[in-house]
Amino acid sequence: MTNARMVLTVAAPDRRGLVGMIAGIIRSHGGSWVDSAITRLAGALAGVIQIDIADDRRDGLLLALANLDTAQIRPVVADGGERRVEVKGRRARLVLACVDRPGIVADLATALAATGAVFETLETAAEHGSMSGEMMFSARAVVWMPDGLSPQALGDACEALSGDLMADIEMLPERTRPVVPA
Repeated sequence: MTNARMVLTVAAPDRRGLVGMIAGIIRSHGGSWVDSAITRLAGALAGVIQIDIADDRRDGLLLALANLDTAQIRPVVADGGERRVEVKGRRARLVLACVDRPGIVADLATALAATGAVFETLETAAEHGSMSGEMMFSARAVVWMPDGLSPQALGDACEALSGDLMADIEMLPERTRPVVPA
């Protein structure tokens, strides 16, 4: 019997017990909740859940999840035949702040890609500044920095996006390296 690794995306109006319901359905079908990132945004629950499940139990799990009346759950079979490579380098926490503007996230992603850095996590927010009242953009990310990229060079690449952008970089301990499409 082989196992399938699946990634479920979840979007639903938030309500008490929703995560527990999803976890219970996964468990009742013999699945294992491996990893997840779940957040509440504007009254909705949004998340991504990685699970392992026996191939012969996958269809039953998908049917049970589809029958949750309030949640939109979409499965994606991960690790499907494309060639993948392990990311080399070191992990760093990146914290950014600047005046918000359209396109800042796209520009940030482009700047990081140009350095060879890879996002592990990314959280962003735009809120009114306490002093000026202007919309302020903030980002917290964990990135993999390729060997040879210094924290200073990563910070410089970010700060080049805007004259008022401040970047703080903290190196993090090693952990399992991500695997990305080649």
